[in-house]
Amino acid sequence: MSMQIQTSPRSVIEEVSYRREGIHVSLIVNRRQRTARLVDFLAGNFPLKQQRLDELARREGIARIYTFVEKEESLGWAKVGFAREGSIPGYYKRSDAYLMGRVLSDPPLVDEDGAPLTPPADTAAAEKVLVQARKLVAEITAVKGLKIEVLNDLQATAQGIAPARNRKTAAWFDERFLRSGDRLHVVGRGRTTSQVVTAELQEPFGNAYVQIPMVPTKTDEARVLSGAMHGLHEALKARDIGCTFAMTPADSPLLGAVFLGAGYRRTGVLSKHLAPGERRADAMLWVRRTAGDGDSA
Repeated sequence: MSMQIQTSPRSVIEEVSYRREGIHVSLIVNRRQRTARLVDFLAGNFPLKQQRLDELARREGIARIYTFVEKEESLGWAKVGFAREGSIPGYYKRSDAYLMGRVLSDPPLVDEDGAPLTPPADTAAAEKVLVQARKLVAEITAVKGLKIEVLNDLQATAQGIAPARNRKTAAWFDERFLRSGDRLHVVGRGRTTSQVVTAELQEPFGNAYVQIPMVPTKTDEARVLSGAMHGLHEALKARDIGCTFAMTPADSPLLGAVFLGAGYRRTGVLSKHLAPGERRADAMLWVRRTAGDGDSA
């Protein structure tokens, strides 16, 4: 039987489905970052799914696959080379999600028994960045007199908020996390700079994925971004969103300070999750809950 793959027209974000030999999986592929989020795995045993996912990854040029699962499912994925890299307390409203990730290499990385492995993230370097970020939090208090505006996709496009397509950033306007769902774009405008934060809402689960289109490199930029983050969380209050999360470059103390100042906790470090240039880079997983608490990875 030939491989059956269903795709939408080629774009930065594309859903790819694989159905063959009793296996049914769907991936949301980010072609710019060369990552794929596994969103459906309704049929098939774990070893066979892992083999077919590797086959599909090679075909699609994917360097990393990751997925969110509940605790009981995480053990099966761990046995086929996926590492538990972080957690999102309250992702499913009443239960937590575990982020399982796998970096593909050629030749494949395996243990002494031949089982697939994922190279670990550089947690020591990420910890140093986190220590620096904690020291910066007090310096990036939101600017007084900051103007905040909440926009939808059409308004953001009309105002030119969407970044130029020939620029590579940590999170692009067209790099959606979900298949569908509302998005909010919150713009903070200071006297000398403007900053944007975007959230994709997954309202059935009561969560939202936060993106930062441009990583701040100056203290003033981080201050304005802090104000925009505050505006975002105010806007989300009316939408019954209890959990927000983000995956950001692991090498930015200023960006870390913005998230810490906004009440986020780092709950994981993701191996080779981003592709800012020729070499892949680790990412930090950040989580903020409006009520309750959960485990930290």
